[in-house]
Amino acid sequence: MSLPVLRARLQARCARPDEEEDNYGEADLPLAYIPRTGEILLLQMDGHMTQEEFERAIELAKGGCMKIYELQKEALRRRYSVAADEAMLREETREV
Repeated sequence: MSLPVLRARLQARCARPDEEEDNYGEADLPLAYIPRTGEILLLQMDGHMTQEEFERAIELAKGGCMKIYELQKEALRRRYSVAADEAMLREETREV
């Protein structure tokens, strides 16, 4: 698996904003994050936030990235676990 770089986009609420909120919200904060190292690779803010809102937005984005990262790892484990099981079955049928 390549080094995961995950993006999280924050709006005034965590759910996908409707068009009006997206167009007229007070701030937008795209973030690229490496879960393994905790590094933030990209941080771009459009709009205005207080220091407290900014820090909370970063924590929410990192938390969202970690959830996505765990889901990606589990999906890969399931996919390649099935592939490994199928390969073992093929080997066993050849030996018989």
